[in-house]
Amino acid sequence: MRTDFAKYMRQHARCSSVGTTIRRAWLVSSQQHIATPRGQELDIKRIDNIGVGAKDVERLASFYEQALGLDAEVSEWGGTVQVGNATLFIFPTAENASGKQRTTDLEHNPPGLDHIALEVEDIEEASKELESRGVRFPGPIEGAPSQFRYRGFADPEGNMFYIVQQGIEG
Repeated sequence: MRTDFAKYMRQHARCSSVGTTIRRAWLVSSQQHIATPRGQELDIKRIDNIGVGAKDVERLASFYEQALGLDAEVSEWGGTVQVGNATLFIFPTAENASGKQRTTDLEHNPPGLDHIALEVEDIEEASKELESRGVRFPGPIEGAPSQFRYRGFADPEGNMFYIVQQGIEG
């Protein structure tokens, strides 16, 4: 059975606390306190970077810059791409990807980092703009208007991304 991204996010990524929805899957609060086995708190401030191994660092950085409009830099050791307050660190890898390619079918993807979801204000406009920049979407926008909506795509190295639009709360 195909896992629906919105269902997954509702079940695994949201929790309510005093009427406020926390989107844990793709938004990190400014500070998380995690209790260690000894009961001491570990002060985690934010995600600093997400590492992405690539066969062609320049090609991948160029995709993120040209197709997604993100700020990218490439140097002799790899590349960085700024996504809001987080950084994608692109590093060269000599290894060819082995195993199954990731798709929008979450339940059947291999273990490991699965995707990065980017929140947009208007998913229809964002989809049109990304398509005009060469992004290929394997399917339509999922979700009803005024509800959580999403659309997945892969970068040139096969890493999965989603654009997401939050539903109207009220």
